[in-house]
Amino acid sequence: MSDFKDYIFIAEITDAYSFRILIQYLDSFYSDAEFEIRKNGIFFLRSNTKEDLINDFNMNPKELIRYEFNLDKPFKLGCDLSQFKTNVASIGKNDSVRWSLKHGADSFVLQIVGNNSKDYESNAKKVKIKTVESQEIELAPYTRGINNPNFVSPL
Repeated sequence: MSDFKDYIFIAEITDAYSFRILIQYLDSFYSDAEFEIRKNGIFFLRSNTKEDLINDFNMNPKELIRYEFNLDKPFKLGCDLSQFKTNVASIGKNDSVRWSLKHGADSFVLQIVGNNSKDYESNAKKVKIKTVESQEIELAPYTRGINNPNFVSPL
């Protein structure tokens, strides 16, 4: 692999199968995705077209095998989710994945490593980057009193 300075970001994920399920889930609600890559992780916040569903999650660098980000400010990474879904479809339950983007590239790279592969380079798949309309969503803090549970089970 090239020197890290050639990359905007590199994220190595141990549980690639869960990553695959996440991308498949997002593809069922959205045609495009916009991830915000920052020093403190990878973030996703988007509502569907009916605006009755909001997905908000992040990938914490502390929970990844490797995470490096090589910019001073956040970077928005847009893509077609159907292409992303196609490229993660071969991920198996014991696989890991390296997700990376080089400076100046028109595609990000997914490199799958599993029981049957020897290195990342042999399983590289590219997903085209595209401009996706940003959504500005502010979520109010959610609190719930101890005497007001989400669910009460009948005895």
